[in-house]
Formats: sequence, structure tokens, C-alpha cells
Amino acid sequence: MRVANWVSRLLLLVLVTSSVAGCGRAKYEERLKASSEFYEYMQTVEANLTSPIWERSDLGLKWRLPTPFRFAMQRPELLQDEEGNTFYGEDLRHPEVLLGIELPGIIEAWQTLLPGESGEQVDSRIYVLTNHSRFVLVDGALVEEPMDFLDDLESLLGTVFNVVIPEGEADRPADNIRYGISHPVPGSPHSKYIDPKSYSVIRFVSEEPVNGQQVQAVLYEHLAGDIQSAVLIIGPKSFSSQFRQRVDLALQTFSVQPQVSSQIDKATGTSTTGGSSGF
Repeated sequence: MRVANWVSRLLLLVLVTSSVAGCGRAKYEERLKASSEFYEYMQTVEANLTSPIWERSDLGLKWRLPTPFRFAMQRPELLQDEEGNTFYGEDLRHPEVLLGIELPGIIEAWQTLLPGESGEQVDSRIYVLTNHSRFVLVDGALVEEPMDFLDDLESLLGTVFNVVIPEGEADRPADNIRYGISHPVPGSPHSKYIDPKSYSVIRFVSEEPVNGQQVQAVLYEHLAGDIQSAVLIIGPKSFSSQFRQRVDLALQTFSVQPQVSSQIDKATGTSTTGGSSGF
């Protein structure tokens, strides 16, 4: 009888131990799978986005660009007149050759060559644009309304491409209309690793050459408090599928620190809180 009881207890112990071990193995395999998926995500990021991370901590901006964009264009030189007053020289980053215009609110610009439809290399640009400078007071007053920044930018690009953008957002992508999108898409595998960011997107295209160039301009607008920001990509009328995928991935990493007007230095247009968050 004692032997039977001992055997019963031993069998029970084996069953419990096996159950616990099985549960532990399942959790281990689950964690291993999650680690493997995150590693694959980071490999994708490293293979398609540039390093190091571009950052303007004084403005609360941070981003990783899509390759092959790597090096920022030269910013305008800070000059000084005979009386010791400082001012900026000519800004050569404007897309005057491509679009024949000067852009508002340039924070940074990058230039590279992208393949066109016939295999030719096309001068291409990426711009980060914001309304920070519009918060600067001149003689105690605003020169331009900060909250009209994106409207003014859309109007400028619409004039260049000879199109009128309808009001509101469409429910699907199309040319010369505004539509909403999130990167990454909520519920997608990448959304496990980084919070989705919302954009309003407009792809400006024209049937006729723009300033003699066969180009498009894709505008990604993003709001963060009172900060209106945009990523503008100018390039050949048709981007490769690989480059479009890289842009989608890069937009996941675009970080703008939310700020209100009172947090912006009215003399410099920079943040009074400092730092930047995000990727």
C-alpha cells in the first residue's frame, strides 16, 4: 500500500514538473520569436535608412533618412556687416532649378540622384520644413502667421504644378489630392516597435514639365501641438518601389516634439524646453 502511494506521488510530481517545464519552454520560445522578429526589423531599418540619426535638438526634431540620401546640403553662411550686425547669406538649398521657387521654413535639405523612368539620373531633394521661424517677433509682431504655414506651402506648390488641391482628405491615395496615412500602419508588425505617426499626404504632379523638369513633389505634413512640419521629396515623376518602401520606413522614425507657442523662443524660433523624443 505504501509502495502504491509512493508511486502515485512520484507520477504526480513527474506530471506537474513536465507541465511547468512545458509552460516555461513555451514562454521561452515565444520570447525567442519576439527577439528574432525585432532583430529582423532592426536589420531592415539599418539596411534602408541612413546613419547616424539626424537631429535638431533645439527644435525638437529627429529623423533617419531613406537611402541613398546621406549628406545635408550646406546651410547659408552667417555673415556680419561693417556695424557688427549678423545676417545669413544666400541660401542655395532652395529648389530654384527644379521648381523655380524658394521654400519657406527650411530646417535641413539633402540632395542625391535618383533614377528616372528612362534610367537617367535625376537631381532629387528631401526637405524638412517647419513653422518654427514664423514664431519669431519682429518689432513685437509676427511677420507671418505660424498656423498658416502648411496652407501657404500647399498653395505655393499648387501654383508651381498648376493644380488646385480640393478641401478635405480622400479615403485613398491619388494624385493632386490630400489623403491621410499612418506610418507604420496600426496593427502592422512594425507597429509593435514604434508608435504610428499620422500624415496628410499630397503628391503634386503635372502633365507638363515643371520649370523644364519632369519631376514630382510629394508632401508629407505632420502636426505636433502648434508645430506644423513637413517632409517634402522632389524627384523623378516615378519613384522605384524600393525607394517608396524606404520612404515609408523613414517616416516611421520622423519625430517632432509637440510644442505650443509659449514654449518657443520669440527671438530665435527655437524650443525653450529642449530635447527631442522618438526613434
